[in-house]
Amino acid sequence: MVSVVSSFVLGKAKDVLIGIAEDWVKDKVKDKVGYLLDSKGKIEELKVVREEIQKAVKEAEKKGEDVKDEVQNLLIDMEGIMENWNKLRTESNYEPSSLHSIYTLSKEAVEKMKSIDELLPKKLYSVSNPAPLPTMESIYKGDFKVFESTKLTMDKVMEALKDENIHVIGVYGMGGVGKTSLAKEVGKQVEKEKLFDKVVMAVVSQEPNHKEMQGQIADMLGLKFEEESVMGRALKLSRRLEKVGSILVILDDIWAKLELKELGIPFDGNNMGCKILFTTRRQDVCHAMKTQADIPLSILSEDDAWDLFRRNAGDVVENDALIRDVAKDVAKECGGLPIAIVTVAGALRDKRDRQEWDYARRELRLSEFQNIEDLDLKVRSCLKWSYDYLRDLEAQRLFLHCCLFPEDYAIYIEDLILYSFGVGLLKNAETIEDARCRTRRIVKKLKASSLLLQGWDEESIKMHDVVRDVAIHIASNKGEHDELFLVRGGNLEEWPTMESTADYTAISLIYHRIRKLPNSLEFSKLRTLVLRRAYVQMEIPDTFFQGMMALRSLDMSFNYGLHILPSSIQWLTNLRTLNLQECIILEDISMLGNLKGLVILNLSGCEYIEGLPENMAQLTNLRSLNLTGASGIKIIPPNVISCWSQLEELLMDSSFKDWEIEGISGGGGHGCKARLAELNALRRLTSLQVEIKDPRSLPDDFVFQDLGVFHIDINFRDSYDYRIEKVLRIKGLRTQEKELCIKGIRTQKIKTVFSNQLKKTKVLRLQDCEGLNLCGCSDIEDFPSRALFSNLNILDLKECKSLRSIFSPINTRNLQQLEDLRVEGCDSLEEIFVEEEGGDKIVLPKLKTLFLSKLPSLTSICGNRNPSDWPSLELVDIYCCPNLRGIFSRATTQSLLQLKKLEVHNCDSLEEIFVKEGEGEAVVDKIALPQLRTLHLKHLPSLTSIYGNKNPSDWPSLELVYIHECPSLLHFPFQRQRNAPNLKTITISSVELSRKKLRQKYQELEAEFGELLRLVSEEEEEEEEEDVRSNYNDVNDVRQNNEVEIDLNSIDFFAMSSMESLQQLDELRQSDEPLLELKLFEPPSKKQKLHPSSSTASTSNSHRN
Repeated sequence: MVSVVSSFVLGKAKDVLIGIAEDWVKDKVKDKVGYLLDSKGKIEELKVVREEIQKAVKEAEKKGEDVKDEVQNLLIDMEGIMENWNKLRTESNYEPSSLHSIYTLSKEAVEKMKSIDELLPKKLYSVSNPAPLPTMESIYKGDFKVFESTKLTMDKVMEALKDENIHVIGVYGMGGVGKTSLAKEVGKQVEKEKLFDKVVMAVVSQEPNHKEMQGQIADMLGLKFEEESVMGRALKLSRRLEKVGSILVILDDIWAKLELKELGIPFDGNNMGCKILFTTRRQDVCHAMKTQADIPLSILSEDDAWDLFRRNAGDVVENDALIRDVAKDVAKECGGLPIAIVTVAGALRDKRDRQEWDYARRELRLSEFQNIEDLDLKVRSCLKWSYDYLRDLEAQRLFLHCCLFPEDYAIYIEDLILYSFGVGLLKNAETIEDARCRTRRIVKKLKASSLLLQGWDEESIKMHDVVRDVAIHIASNKGEHDELFLVRGGNLEEWPTMESTADYTAISLIYHRIRKLPNSLEFSKLRTLVLRRAYVQMEIPDTFFQGMMALRSLDMSFNYGLHILPSSIQWLTNLRTLNLQECIILEDISMLGNLKGLVILNLSGCEYIEGLPENMAQLTNLRSLNLTGASGIKIIPPNVISCWSQLEELLMDSSFKDWEIEGISGGGGHGCKARLAELNALRRLTSLQVEIKDPRSLPDDFVFQDLGVFHIDINFRDSYDYRIEKVLRIKGLRTQEKELCIKGIRTQKIKTVFSNQLKKTKVLRLQDCEGLNLCGCSDIEDFPSRALFSNLNILDLKECKSLRSIFSPINTRNLQQLEDLRVEGCDSLEEIFVEEEGGDKIVLPKLKTLFLSKLPSLTSICGNRNPSDWPSLELVDIYCCPNLRGIFSRATTQSLLQLKKLEVHNCDSLEEIFVKEGEGEAVVDKIALPQLRTLHLKHLPSLTSIYGNKNPSDWPSLELVYIHECPSLLHFPFQRQRNAPNLKTITISSVELSRKKLRQKYQELEAEFGELLRLVSEEEEEEEEEDVRSNYNDVNDVRQNNEVEIDLNSIDFFAMSSMESLQQLDELRQSDEPLLELKLFEPPSKKQKLHPSSSTASTSNSHRN
């Protein structure tokens, strides 16, 4: 029986024991025994842990969380340990002479695992700090102008919030008076004064959407819902709010009594920790909500109104006295209402023709715009005038189409493109991209006129609720544009009634609850129908579309319960755009092949579609097809894609990828799947997103001259940022927006493939490129043409065995955006920048990172004929470049003003870091690296000096210097008081010299730096190594014993191979006494695996006598 006196340190490494001795110690041992560490095993453990941490980091970044600095540094350190380990394994072949080095790395791995356990306790990888919760300030940006009326109201609201007897506060006023802006500003002020622990806000609107409101509040609390029902979400939200402490809930734009408990707000009128502030147009809503304080918000005074007007109308009203007089009259016609003032002033901004101002004054005075309930006549008139003043039919019609969306809805520009292209709103838009650009220009104009607002991001817009009311009013009355809209939603449970269906041109029912649509309705003029986001599973009769033959744009997106299309859809021969996005369970789309007029078809997110029908070859007018996320598609019949000769956009990310392989039949001698070669028939294609499972399916002539946007993945499974426009990834050939990665493609098939895409690439990665041909080069011995990469950000070259050089100095003119340069494993590479007699200066203005690794032929980075400039360089890491003699010239240091870290490892021929100035370079008087903080020099046997030691130097930020195995380096340019005032540690280590010899060798340095100097010698390492051997021999002596006690507190290491001696072990026990640290080590000569014969193993507690 063995009694092991131990306490195993790293909780994470318990899994290592389980992996090594699964058959030996069985389940009970897993819970009691700590870790067993041998050198190779621990490195493998580091690798596994590193991958897990990297995965956790990626997840954290996706959530918008901030990754901890110490975690990032830890990953860098772990990478260094593994690189050194791989090098050692390659060079040593586990010879006994390498025992010490193996031990050193094993020890370093142990220390790193300690750091991991300290950072990430209990295997819960806390790699990040949660993203800070949104605040009113972070969500609602922008200045708030305090006028006399708003200040008075705001002061009253703040006073009420501080009153312990007031729990519900209502702010009421007419539409457009500024209630929402005031509520947001109150929220910000409350946060500043810390009156409540948390402030949250939600928009209620005329047709309340409980899920939407719950989501807005939850987002500000960092709460995620899994529940689908409103009741389930309300319960979860209520529990969360009860834990917050004091909270202010702001509810904007209430139209009727709102049951707070149904929403999930735990308020009963006496809740001291929760207060409610809401805004409304109607004072009677305040009574219904049982407020203790009703506070009106009045219109602006004449002076305040003029102040707001002139700030939005531009300098013209200040500089031109005649216009200013008319402008003041125009401002008065806005009735003191901010929304009217801002909109009218925006429309007239910087207009210098007085007649324009006279026209505006006259029209506003004569306006008799019809009544809209709860909306002031002045607001109605001003907004209608702003609409008329656009004087642009396309802008007016697009503006009206924005009211098809619900109140406070994020309106995405792509949806507007779908509708406008469908109904022919944009005249002479010949391509989808033309329509996109025109739509964006119109949206910009409408925002400048204050008729539209910026949305949550650059791709979305919003409509002020008052503006939307006016737009609906305009569109609901047949006017000069022959438009008549019906807009409903919210809790609508039946198809809306209408006097006549003949004249309606657009119908929008979003967020409705209609379970069954009518059998057939006659809408002879209906061009746009929006039936998206139904709250219930919607049944559509087969005859539903029979009376809608004029329909041109149909949107049934986000209907998660829609599984079948009505047969009458195939008779919509005039339909130009069809949106079925996220109709997840939709299966049969065979009828779509009859919609021969389709121009835009969106099937993204339709996961249950298994294949495209053959009759879709009839869609010869198709210009845009979106299959993104239609992951169920396994088959696209051959010769279907090639029929879409008008296609401009084909988006297939996370969709069909199993393309036919040329020359390999799919059965019966004929291909049964689409071929990539069919894409060559799409001469108008400008945007392509496609995945390719097998590189063999690539045709020889897979080239697109006009691709402006591309995401091409070949056998890649990881994700990337889809906001990036140009992505080309082929099994390592990957281009992020402009990123190109080529790996493992050794066939000549890629000879000219993608050469045009290289011109647009921003990130280039090349790996294993034997036989790769870029831009017509028969062999990748030199880097491609200088004109290719003007937008390149990242360049990563790996295992390009024939590459001899990368850039000439003149090429760097076209690399002005390059930030990250990494070159690894290029055996023939002799120089990074080709030397040219009298050549240009090498300038890379944005380069931040330079990483060079395993370049056996590299002799020079820049040579000595061409001066170089690196003004942004922060990190230089050079590893295993045995023929490299220098890094930079001394003159180059004048540009290394941002360099923070310099690491050079295993460069056998390196004599100086900063070599003598080259031809054409000015001689420098002083070496200065003002930002350098860390200098690591390891295994540099020929290094004699850092820069020659003749020039004075300055190292004001230097904190850490680490010198390992640099036997020829005797002099250092650092002086504690004079040029390195912030130096904290200098570590010099050597396995060849004792501490005594080290002290003699570096006595001048020791006298200068005293306690800051740390010398690590071989003799200290040998003592620990002897413990390893002693332990190994001792345990071998107990081969035949079945009971032995080992005091592990008396040793530091335990030979893993010794476990072979304990195959007769019956029981393993652990004492309660702590052990500082146990390291298990496998000597190089013993690499046998453990094959224990014991059938049982158990653990128990015992005390050492």
